[in-house]
Amino acid sequence: MAADGTFLVGGRHDVPDAEGYGFPQLGPDGIAYQLAEADNRTKIRTFVFDPDGQVSPVASGEVPIWLLGTYSGAGPSEPAVLVAADGAAFLLSYDERTVYGLDPSGQTMAGWPYQADRGPQWRGSCPADVTGCGVDLSTAAVGPGDVLYLPRTGGSLVAIGPDGRVRPGWPVVLTRPGAEFWSVVVGSDGTAYALAIEPEAGERSSATILAIGPDGRVRYRVTVVEP
Repeated sequence: MAADGTFLVGGRHDVPDAEGYGFPQLGPDGIAYQLAEADNRTKIRTFVFDPDGQVSPVASGEVPIWLLGTYSGAGPSEPAVLVAADGAAFLLSYDERTVYGLDPSGQTMAGWPYQADRGPQWRGSCPADVTGCGVDLSTAAVGPGDVLYLPRTGGSLVAIGPDGRVRPGWPVVLTRPGAEFWSVVVGSDGTAYALAIEPEAGERSSATILAIGPDGRVRYRVTVVEP
């Protein structure tokens, strides 16, 4: 839909092996990424559509992973994909350790995939006696220069550069045992604003926002929830 409320009609394209990935990911300037299963769920194929609904002839790539979902419970889940301002895309693997970076044409960027030393952070908990309960994947972000920010287990927040390597000064790790990063957003100057959930007395938790510079230094902390 255009800014004036009129519908934009483009071409129709069938993606027969897209079962399980009915959520196209929107990128800059109306570009959309559609994901499809391949080779019995051992690979993911990407299709890139322009705002007219046409598939770019060079914007179809394939990576040998099965995508992680953003929700771990019963029912459908959106795929864990992040699209940068320039059209680059980052895909999180179901093995929870592998991350692929694709350029705007859908091809794997040099230096990728990134292999993490720990799994992703999940938000919430599920009692053993509750059926169908699930938890949400902590929110990651892409900042200026295609730097990827990922919350990981153990209160760790890592920044990965466009070359697939961890940036100098990262990861940032919370010192309190049991603390977790639940989300991160990035400003236009590269400052990352991360939400830290930290355990307190009486089985309660506090919530603190950390402002972290591109060099990994914490500029300030503001506690917004104090039990």
